[in-house]
Amino acid sequence: MVMEYLYNGSCDCIRHIGAEDVLELMAAANFFQLDGLLRFCESRCSQKLNIESIVSMYIHAKVYNAIQLLEYCQGFLLQNMVALLTFDDSVRRLIFGKKLHNHDVLAGLLLTLQARLKSRPSNSTRKSK
Repeated sequence: MVMEYLYNGSCDCIRHIGAEDVLELMAAANFFQLDGLLRFCESRCSQKLNIESIVSMYIHAKVYNAIQLLEYCQGFLLQNMVALLTFDDSVRRLIFGKKLHNHDVLAGLLLTLQARLKSRPSNSTRKSK
């Protein structure tokens, strides 16, 4: 698939890639430093993100330096925290377990939440409209 991308110069030839294949393709895109292909993989992964796949997607995003997917996963975790914590132990282990390589998931979620709160209009701004 990487060769198809390189040969065609676009992602049109790989639009119908499966969920497992897109994660492998993300690894190759990261390894060969193909930023366009990595962004394509991040987009495909975000479309396939659900309660069952969040842990795998989050870990892949972190490992393969997929910043946009990581941010999307953090937002998904924050929006669905109650459902995720009661779904199974995998999310609890991700958040409260041992840290990923140079990454504390809980601290990352806190930073994401703080950034989102800062970017929201304040109450006084909303009232004046």
